[in-house]
Amino acid sequence: MYEITKINRNQMVAAVAQVANKPITEVEKLFEELENDTEFANKLNAKSKKLKISYELLFPIPYARRIVWYVLIRIYKPNVVVESGTEKGLGSLIIDRALEKNAHGQLFTLDIDIYAGGLLDAADKQRISLMVGDSVESLGKIDNVDFFIQDSNHSIVHEKLELEALEKKLTNQSVIISDNAHESNVLYDWSKKMGRNFLFVTEKSKNHWYPGDGIGISTKFK
Repeated sequence: MYEITKINRNQMVAAVAQVANKPITEVEKLFEELENDTEFANKLNAKSKKLKISYELLFPIPYARRIVWYVLIRIYKPNVVVESGTEKGLGSLIIDRALEKNAHGQLFTLDIDIYAGGLLDAADKQRISLMVGDSVESLGKIDNVDFFIQDSNHSIVHEKLELEALEKKLTNQSVIISDNAHESNVLYDWSKKMGRNFLFVTEKSKNHWYPGDGIGISTKFK
């Protein structure tokens, strides 16, 4: 986990504004909404300190590129969000907070690891549907996907399989995010095939050995 630079944060604001066709000032307010959400931050930090690997974490827990997920969900207000790759559940909780602010929407988070979702407590699991098993098979059980985040197995083959499994399930305003677009053309190529827009957002870490990832965002033409 790491923070992002101030410049990178502003670049993300501008990128989301372009994707969603919204004024930068409106998008920045949504960034600030999560950045200033002390209630959520305190709960997240408390959950994180209970993990066995808490000594590896940075406190307060940084959101990094996941703040883009939050803001896009706040803007598009999806009914069904699918996250492929739960891991500890940080992304799941951020998504869930956005859905809570929207006052509607359901999150399905998929992972093959039976121990995934260590940050999710019993109350979280009443709202968040954690599906353990092969992600492609799990996608077959979900209909009408408005928002999809690919953050599981980042092999080219697996990412293609997940996107293909989604093709007949996407709604007209669907948004697709790849958390591996800095290393793969899969979402770019799929967007071309599907006649969609594609934008890449670089992530720049602050004072960390890892330079950061990046996310690809695929949307329908306006």
